[in-house]
Amino acid sequence: LHQAAKQTKTDPLAFIRQESLFGNLIENERFTALYTEAVGKIYRNANIKNYMKNMI
Repeated sequence: LHQAAKQTKTDPLAFIRQESLFGNLIENERFTALYTEAVGKIYRNANIKNYMKNMI
């Protein structure tokens, strides 16, 4: 999991590619689009606390 999480910077979907944990979630285009957008926001603005506040 740690290795997959580290790969997220270059492959935003690396973490959810873990089929043993997430099944075929990677095939859900709506989810992956939203997930990719969220990961991108986190890497563009490392202030996760503010990002989470804005989500609520």
